[in-house]
Amino acid sequence: MDWKYWALGLLGILILLYLFRRFSHTWRQITFFDLAVFPSWIALYMTMGLAFGVSYLPFILGIWLFLGLVFSWWLLGKDWPVHVFFHKYWQWSALVAILAELVVVIVAIYLKK
Repeated sequence: MDWKYWALGLLGILILLYLFRRFSHTWRQITFFDLAVFPSWIALYMTMGLAFGVSYLPFILGIWLFLGLVFSWWLLGKDWPVHVFFHKYWQWSALVAILAELVVVIVAIYLKK
């Protein structure tokens, strides 16, 4: 299986999630980024592994968890409620995975030329 299929599959899943959230009137408190966390990290792992032969996902997750530690220390010190921080951090995790996937796809296309 080629790495492009995982990137296109993630794009398809994200479009379906967006359409589901757009036209569904259930679960109004759950956002697009709440649903996109797991598919984005899995697709990032598979795309990076198939495109480069190695996946640096544990390294990326380690950095992201360290940044979460710094963010929690700083934001919870500014009187953020804990549940609000964890919810925002979960949503930011989806955004980080999607942006990392975009970077991996761009680098893989550039290196394959």
